[in-house]
Amino acid sequence: MDTINPPLPETPPESPPAKPPVHRHPWAIRLGAGGLVLLAGLVAWWALAKESFVYVQDYVRGEPLLVYPCRGTVDGQTGEQRELRFTVWNRTGEPVKILGSRSSCGCMVAADSNLSPVTIPPGGKHEFGVVVGLGDKPGEFTHKVTYYTDAPGKGQIDFVVDGRASVD
Repeated sequence: MDTINPPLPETPPESPPAKPPVHRHPWAIRLGAGGLVLLAGLVAWWALAKESFVYVQDYVRGEPLLVYPCRGTVDGQTGEQRELRFTVWNRTGEPVKILGSRSSCGCMVAADSNLSPVTIPPGGKHEFGVVVGLGDKPGEFTHKVTYYTDAPGKGQIDFVVDGRASVD
């Protein structure tokens, strides 16, 4: 008998039963889903903290010019004047000129004497002001100031003013 090469068995040995497939990283799936929920919550919190969901929407959409806040509120006595400030952010790769403005009511004027034209550099910001006269009649109002630009795809930007004038 040959001891160096033992004889081969006639039937091959049985292989162990196949194991069901195992997901090697179920924690990654849970982490990914949890991360998406967390991200959505953070975006919602940021929008509420900034008090401007429209701003967040415009940011996510990739709008070339952003206005923050896009809405302002004034309250006061009839006959008083209030000033509101807002910022325009140029997200384009080119300078953008603010060419002028127009309001929906004669009670609002630009607070900045050097309004036209203002050039906002790429990635830059510029703050504007609006003076609102509360008039002589009490009540609530909503007006809009439109600023005209030379930005491609965004020829105008709006700032909305809500307010209430009351009598002593």
